[in-house]
Amino acid sequence: MELTQKFISRMLEGRNLLFLQLFVILNMADAQLTKILLLMGGQEMCFWGMPYNTNIYAKTILPLAIAIALIIYGKARLLLWLNACMLAIVLTHIVMIATWWCGYVS
Repeated sequence: MELTQKFISRMLEGRNLLFLQLFVILNMADAQLTKILLLMGGQEMCFWGMPYNTNIYAKTILPLAIAIALIIYGKARLLLWLNACMLAIVLTHIVMIATWWCGYVS
């Protein structure tokens, strides 16, 4: 009972909940943008993640489980760094799509 109350109180802290939501949303955006880039003729550079990188369900459930585990074990501050890395990946995908769309990449 006490463990459940600690978990709920940690989850409902504003920063933890925000970082958790942002992490899941960025991973979902990564999956969609990766799918778009693959349809445009791009190649997946992350060989270990090929089976699930474009699967929106996997890219929702796995980050959610990782974020919840980090919050449970008191490592929620790592979500800030994970969000920064995912934001860089998503922005890179957006730049790649934009450069292809504008004709800079053949």
